[in-house]
Amino acid sequence: MERKPGALARPILPTINIEELITKAVDSKAAVEVVKELRAMLREDQAIAAAQAFDEAMSAFQAQCPVIIKGRGVPDRSGATAYKYAPIEKIEEVIRPIEREHGFTHTYNQDVASQPGWVITSVTITHTLGHSKTSVGKFPLGTRTAIMSDTQQYAAALTFSNRRVLGNAYGLVFAGEDKDGGNPPKASATGRVVTTEIRNRFFEVTKDIHQKILQWAIDESVIMPDGSMDDLPDSIIPTTKGELEKFRQKVEAHQ
Repeated sequence: MERKPGALARPILPTINIEELITKAVDSKAAVEVVKELRAMLREDQAIAAAQAFDEAMSAFQAQCPVIIKGRGVPDRSGATAYKYAPIEKIEEVIRPIEREHGFTHTYNQDVASQPGWVITSVTITHTLGHSKTSVGKFPLGTRTAIMSDTQQYAAALTFSNRRVLGNAYGLVFAGEDKDGGNPPKASATGRVVTTEIRNRFFEVTKDIHQKILQWAIDESVIMPDGSMDDLPDSIIPTTKGELEKFRQKVEAHQ
């Protein structure tokens, strides 16, 4: 780029190789405090680089990861489908190849600081460069059927909590839940019916701003703080291109 007359040139700062400085300090028998300080600087630089690599890889992961369809149904007393969910093994099947591609692994830490009537779990996502983030969730044991043992009740709640914290940690999008148990789909604010297909398409075309949508929805009390994209009510789901554009603008402008 040609510099305008009179404009000040931007100085080019030299890149400092801290590892090289440490080697020179050791070779020259510099004071121990100097070597320690240089090593501390190196660790700090490596930590910053690892965090940046984590964020970039997570962004790439979320852009590539598809919407996960809830395919397993749970019947109510009448036999109709009360709700649907994605089994943990299905979620793992979808995300594991993508997370490996972007340098991630995840591990569960179950029953962290357990409390009576609650299941508290966490999942830690670690990147190849060493940076990691942990998502923690606290969930009630839930309703126990007459034939369920204490162990089965706890296992059911634990499986649910693992699905939820993993989804929160990776920003996964789940779709396909029939929240009305077989009732007709609800209409949006404009009166248009929001079908499962419309919800799924909305999730797909807004993948780039899912985190912003969640933050907006939480701040506006549309969903709970631990809510997911699938908790968004039908009434706010755009059903036309015009509605979608206005929705995007509203979310992008939200601070």
